[in-house]
Amino acid sequence: LLGSRSELMEVFTNLIFNAVESMSEGGEITIRTEAKENEIFLYFTDTGQGIPDTIKEEIFDPFFTTKGPKTLGLGLSVSYGIIERHQGKIKVESTEGKGTTFTISIPIRRQSPSGEEQLKTPEQVSSPKILVIDDEEGVRDVLGRVLQDEGYRVTLSETTKKGLEEFNQAHFDLVLTDLAMPEMSGWQLAQRIKEIHPSVPVGLITGWAVITSKEKMKERGVDFVVSKPFDYTKVLREVNAALQSQKR
Repeated sequence: LLGSRSELMEVFTNLIFNAVESMSEGGEITIRTEAKENEIFLYFTDTGQGIPDTIKEEIFDPFFTTKGPKTLGLGLSVSYGIIERHQGKIKVESTEGKGTTFTISIPIRRQSPSGEEQLKTPEQVSSPKILVIDDEEGVRDVLGRVLQDEGYRVTLSETTKKGLEEFNQAHFDLVLTDLAMPEMSGWQLAQRIKEIHPSVPVGLITGWAVITSKEKMKERGVDFVVSKPFDYTKVLREVNAALQSQKR
């Protein structure tokens, strides 16, 4: 099975976390795999509270959540997109009070799901060090894990103040910062980073559309934009491209 290791790991981790959250009083999670003809099937089954029929059709929609305001509510939507990019399918069967089964089917492939040239590995860019600054723990941890899975050295910071302190105290090859931060915006932070070290690429993390030209972005200290919900293949491609550009 060929595909993006980091993306598929994110799907599997998300399904396991969802299963754990659905079993507040304990229960059992079963993960099973099988091959049928030209497809791989993965089954994630829990004995949790189940999903009501009234919302079952909505759980893969972006921003849909029943978990409250502190959670991202993007997990299943992102998972759905990742599996689709692998030309697969993800389905759910659930009974209230008894549990839920998510079934993933992915075709056995002989080339990458995008059909594009493989990304250069971190080893080819000397294992760069990346600083991720975001006040949302979920976003911070997911990005950190994806980048670490690719072999990067990652430092996480929850505030712009701490992020700047980290940047001043150590060498970083690239910075990823959220746009909407309490102390200063991502644009302002990008300009501060460029004042300290003009050659370090800065990526802006945002769930909103950034309507501006690349030239204007550069003037404000931003080299590329990472959109939420994340497409991890694109995130890694942007990071690699920025690091390669820095070395030229």
